[in-house]
Amino acid sequence: MKKITIVLALILTVCSGSTFAQGKAKFGHIDYAAIIRLIPGVDTAQQVLELYQKDLQEEGKQMYAEFEKNNAEYEALKANPKISPALLKIREDELTKQYQKIEDFSEEMKEKLQIKQLELLKPFQDKLTKAIEKVAKEGNFMYIFDTSTLLNYEKGEDIGPRVKLELGIKE
Repeated sequence: MKKITIVLALILTVCSGSTFAQGKAKFGHIDYAAIIRLIPGVDTAQQVLELYQKDLQEEGKQMYAEFEKNNAEYEALKANPKISPALLKIREDELTKQYQKIEDFSEEMKEKLQIKQLELLKPFQDKLTKAIEKVAKEGNFMYIFDTSTLLNYEKGEDIGPRVKLELGIKE
């Protein structure tokens, strides 16, 4: 029984100490997405990414148009009673392969877009992260939250203006 009392006393002491420490904790918040759009060069990187995406989509549309053309030819052959089942099977297999190639391209396109986005936007993300870290350190903030993930942040301090100043953004 004494052991339980001692353990409880220790737990209460630790909890009260952490409660006291939490009372001094500073919390900040920032609208990360809004600020990253303001960094010079991000708009250009975004335009390059959009052009890259359009090029990939155009390639996918061409592949699909070719598939539709081949499918229409297959349907016409299928309607002709003089066509052998073996030839129809060959054409059907070709269509299946072509459709699989389109699906593979779609997955590859997603991966390429993610890689290109990382390549183009990572330097800006790193720059913003460093500015946030510097402001947090200078302001003795224990936590900085992104407002896009918060429901209520009225008690924390908005560090957005300080980060903008750190990045040299005049707005």
